[in-house]
Amino acid sequence: MESLTGFNLVAALLGGANSPTVPYFFQGGVVGEKLARPLSRGYLRLKNLDPEGNPSVTYNYFTEPEDLRTCALTANLIVNNRARSPLDATSLDQFCKDLVLTFWHFHGGCEVGKVVDNEYRVIGVAGLRVIDGSTFSFSPGTNPQATLMMLGRYMGILIGNDGVEPSLSGSSFY
Repeated sequence: MESLTGFNLVAALLGGANSPTVPYFFQGGVVGEKLARPLSRGYLRLKNLDPEGNPSVTYNYFTEPEDLRTCALTANLIVNNRARSPLDATSLDQFCKDLVLTFWHFHGGCEVGKVVDNEYRVIGVAGLRVIDGSTFSFSPGTNPQATLMMLGRYMGILIGNDGVEPSLSGSSFY
Protein backbone atom coordinates (compact mmCIF):
# COMPACT_ATOMS: atom_id res chain seq x y z
CA MET A 1 0.00 0.00 0.00
CA GLU A 2 1.25 3.39 -0.84
CA SER A 3 -0.18 6.82 -0.10
CA LEU A 4 0.70 10.28 -1.21
CA THR A 5 0.28 13.63 0.35
CA GLY A 6 1.44 16.99 -0.82
CA PHE A 7 0.30 20.31 -2.07
CA ASN A 8 -2.62 21.03 -4.36
CA LEU A 9 -0.66 21.37 -7.59
CA VAL A 10 -3.43 23.18 -9.48
CA ALA A 11 -3.79 25.78 -6.74
CA ALA A 12 -0.02 26.16 -6.53
CA LEU A 13 0.29 26.63 -10.29
CA LEU A 14 -2.39 29.29 -10.26
CA GLY A 15 -0.40 31.20 -7.64
CA GLY A 16 1.15 33.62 -10.13
CA ALA A 17 4.13 34.09 -12.37
CA ASN A 18 7.56 34.63 -10.80
CA SER A 19 9.79 33.66 -13.70
CA PRO A 20 10.04 34.72 -17.34
CA THR A 21 10.69 31.11 -18.43
CA VAL A 22 8.28 29.30 -16.08
CA PRO A 23 4.78 30.70 -16.32
CA TYR A 24 3.78 29.86 -12.74
CA PHE A 25 5.72 29.80 -9.50
CA PHE A 26 5.51 26.49 -7.71
CA GLN A 27 7.25 25.64 -4.49
CA GLY A 28 6.20 22.38 -2.92
CA GLY A 29 6.54 18.69 -3.12
CA VAL A 30 4.98 15.31 -2.73
CA VAL A 31 5.66 12.87 0.06
CA GLY A 32 5.12 9.17 -0.48
CA GLU A 33 4.65 6.53 2.19
CA LYS A 34 4.91 2.80 1.59
CA LEU A 35 3.53 0.06 3.77
CA ALA A 36 5.84 -2.66 2.47
CA ARG A 37 4.36 -5.67 4.24
CA PRO A 38 0.64 -5.08 4.78
CA LEU A 39 -1.34 -7.69 6.67
CA SER A 40 -4.53 -6.94 4.71
CA ARG A 41 -5.02 -9.15 1.67
CA GLY A 42 -6.97 -8.44 -1.46
CA TYR A 43 -7.76 -10.73 -4.34
CA LEU A 44 -8.29 -10.80 -8.07
CA ARG A 45 -10.75 -12.74 -10.15
CA LEU A 46 -10.97 -13.29 -13.86
CA LYS A 47 -14.03 -11.61 -15.36
CA ASN A 48 -14.00 -13.92 -18.37
CA LEU A 49 -11.66 -16.17 -20.37
CA ASP A 50 -10.51 -13.38 -22.70
CA PRO A 51 -6.69 -13.14 -22.32
CA GLU A 52 -6.89 -9.46 -23.31
CA GLY A 53 -9.45 -8.68 -20.61
CA ASN A 54 -8.60 -7.12 -17.27
CA PRO A 55 -9.30 -9.02 -14.05
CA SER A 56 -11.48 -7.69 -11.27
CA VAL A 57 -9.19 -6.50 -8.46
CA THR A 58 -10.34 -5.98 -4.87
CA TYR A 59 -7.58 -4.38 -2.81
CA ASN A 60 -9.12 -4.68 0.68
CA TYR A 61 -7.00 -1.87 2.08
CA PHE A 62 -7.09 -1.67 5.88
CA THR A 63 -9.14 -4.82 6.50
CA GLU A 64 -6.50 -5.53 9.12
CA PRO A 65 -6.55 -2.76 11.78
CA GLU A 66 -2.75 -2.88 12.17
CA ASP A 67 -2.34 -1.59 8.61
CA LEU A 68 -4.51 1.44 9.34
CA ARG A 69 -2.60 2.12 12.58
CA THR A 70 0.73 1.96 10.71
CA CYS A 71 -0.52 4.36 8.03
CA ALA A 72 -1.91 6.78 10.62
CA LEU A 73 1.36 6.76 12.61
CA THR A 74 3.35 7.62 9.49
CA ALA A 75 0.77 10.17 8.36
CA ASN A 76 1.09 11.80 11.78
CA LEU A 77 4.74 12.58 10.99
CA ILE A 78 3.81 14.08 7.62
CA VAL A 79 0.39 15.65 8.06
CA ASN A 80 0.63 17.04 11.58
CA ASN A 81 3.94 18.71 10.84
CA ARG A 82 2.66 20.88 7.98
CA ALA A 83 0.39 23.89 8.01
CA ARG A 84 -3.27 22.93 8.19
CA SER A 85 -6.47 24.86 8.34
CA PRO A 86 -7.86 25.16 11.89
CA LEU A 87 -11.13 23.88 10.41
CA ASP A 88 -9.50 20.63 9.24
CA ALA A 89 -10.77 18.03 11.67
CA THR A 90 -10.01 15.03 9.48
CA SER A 91 -8.73 12.11 11.51
CA LEU A 92 -5.49 10.50 10.39
CA ASP A 93 -7.36 7.22 9.94
CA GLN A 94 -9.73 8.96 7.52
CA PHE A 95 -6.79 10.72 5.87
CA CYS A 96 -5.26 7.30 5.11
CA LYS A 97 -8.55 5.84 3.91
CA ASP A 98 -9.11 8.80 1.58
CA LEU A 99 -5.61 8.98 0.07
CA VAL A 100 -4.16 5.47 -0.10
CA LEU A 101 -3.69 4.19 -3.62
CA THR A 102 -1.72 1.53 -5.38
CA PHE A 103 1.14 2.50 -7.59
CA TRP A 104 2.01 0.10 -10.39
CA HIS A 105 3.70 -2.62 -8.36
CA PHE A 106 1.13 -5.35 -7.85
CA HIS A 107 2.19 -8.29 -5.71
CA GLY A 108 0.76 -11.64 -4.74
CA GLY A 109 -1.76 -12.38 -7.50
CA CYS A 110 0.05 -15.54 -8.59
CA GLU A 111 0.78 -17.27 -5.33
CA VAL A 112 3.76 -19.63 -5.11
CA GLY A 113 2.46 -23.01 -4.01
CA LYS A 114 -1.09 -22.37 -5.26
CA VAL A 115 -0.67 -21.03 -8.81
CA VAL A 116 3.02 -21.72 -9.50
CA ASP A 117 5.45 -24.16 -7.91
CA ASN A 118 8.81 -23.22 -6.35
CA GLU A 119 10.39 -23.16 -9.81
CA TYR A 120 7.69 -20.75 -11.04
CA ARG A 121 6.03 -23.38 -13.27
CA VAL A 122 2.28 -22.80 -13.57
CA ILE A 123 0.62 -25.73 -11.82
CA GLY A 124 -1.31 -27.85 -14.32
CA VAL A 125 0.02 -26.07 -17.44
CA ALA A 126 2.98 -27.67 -19.21
CA GLY A 127 5.76 -25.40 -20.46
CA LEU A 128 4.59 -22.15 -18.82
CA ARG A 129 6.31 -20.21 -16.06
CA VAL A 130 5.38 -16.92 -14.44
CA ILE A 131 8.37 -14.92 -13.25
CA ASP A 132 7.16 -11.47 -12.25
CA GLY A 133 5.99 -9.41 -9.28
CA SER A 134 2.69 -11.25 -9.07
CA THR A 135 4.58 -14.16 -7.46
CA PHE A 136 5.83 -12.04 -4.55
CA SER A 137 3.93 -12.52 -1.32
CA PHE A 138 5.26 -9.15 -0.10
CA SER A 139 6.92 -6.09 -1.54
CA PRO A 140 10.72 -6.10 -1.71
CA GLY A 141 10.54 -2.68 -0.02
CA THR A 142 11.43 -0.59 -3.04
CA ASN A 143 10.67 -0.46 -6.72
CA PRO A 144 10.73 -4.18 -7.60
CA GLN A 145 12.36 -3.78 -11.03
CA ALA A 146 15.90 -4.80 -9.98
CA THR A 147 14.60 -7.69 -7.89
CA LEU A 148 12.54 -8.96 -10.83
CA MET A 149 15.44 -8.60 -13.26
CA MET A 150 17.68 -10.69 -10.99
CA LEU A 151 14.94 -13.30 -10.44
CA GLY A 152 14.41 -13.54 -14.21
CA ARG A 153 18.14 -13.84 -14.85
CA TYR A 154 18.54 -16.46 -12.14
CA MET A 155 15.59 -18.52 -13.36
CA GLY A 156 16.84 -18.26 -16.96
CA ILE A 157 20.21 -19.66 -15.95
CA LEU A 158 18.56 -22.34 -13.82
CA ILE A 159 16.37 -23.41 -16.76
CA GLY A 160 19.42 -23.39 -19.09
CA ASN A 161 21.31 -25.57 -16.60
CA ASP A 162 18.47 -28.11 -16.47
CA GLY A 163 17.63 -27.16 -12.90
CA VAL A 164 21.20 -27.14 -11.58
CA GLU A 165 21.97 -24.06 -9.51
CA PRO A 166 24.74 -21.92 -11.01
CA SER A 167 28.01 -21.91 -9.11
CA LEU A 168 29.22 -18.51 -8.01
CA SER A 169 32.80 -19.10 -9.17
CA GLY A 170 33.51 -19.39 -12.89
CA SER A 171 29.84 -18.78 -13.76
CA SER A 172 28.33 -16.50 -16.33
CA PHE A 173 25.78 -15.60 -13.65
CA TYR A 174 27.59 -12.33 -12.96
